[in-house]
Amino acid sequence: TEVFTTISPTIIQSRKKKFRYLTQPIEPKHHGNINDTRCLKLKESTTVSLVNFVVSSAPNFFPRQIIRETSGSISFVNGLSIKHVFVVGKSTDENTNLKIINEAEEHGDVLFYDYPDNYLNLVYKTLALLQWASENLSMQTIISKTDDDVAVDFFQLSRNLEEILDEVVQNVTASTDEHEKRKNIFENVPVICGVTYKTGERPLRDIHNKNYASIEEYAASTYPTHCGGPMYVVPVTMASRIYGLT
Repeated sequence: TEVFTTISPTIIQSRKKKFRYLTQPIEPKHHGNINDTRCLKLKESTTVSLVNFVVSSAPNFFPRQIIRETSGSISFVNGLSIKHVFVVGKSTDENTNLKIINEAEEHGDVLFYDYPDNYLNLVYKTLALLQWASENLSMQTIISKTDDDVAVDFFQLSRNLEEILDEVVQNVTASTDEHEKRKNIFENVPVICGVTYKTGERPLRDIHNKNYASIEEYAASTYPTHCGGPMYVVPVTMASRIYGLT
């Protein structure tokens, strides 16, 4: 696991959109019993909550169900309260869209947004979840982004978060105002790269590559330091900042 804290705007032309949601998850920020004595607490009244956003292709009903029955069934581990949310874009097939709406109604865990679901629009899927998190989650929440083909070890993640939060708490300036103190703690939680930590990565200019990036889309010769896409963790405070830079 790697961590870093630097955020800098990219040179890419802004394509920021305001996404409309067809279905939304049921109150993820209230998931779990915040009074449970087992909960990981920064202070006596503060429970650490994680919302795990799983990016999923529209027709991937089976992978989503597998996650619900395995890692997605974990809602509490080592003091960490966890809610799982699947992020899905709109299919060109209306039957698939109807099935997604039914899936969302049955499970209450689907963030279904009104924008075409395809590989080239993956960046919009990330922006859609960042927008929703910024608008709906407490600034004292931590979020993770994963893919539906990634298995997350939430036991190890909870241990890593506990170590990082302990260090942050020690470094935060003492304050007599508990609300301000908690706010400062979450503002200082770094980005955690769950898979890869990339620096100096060059855009792929081969037009035949599915990850092709044209000069018009991204003019710089290297990307900013970043986490690999399959899995990363950020506090909502930083997610809001990242979304604000796009």
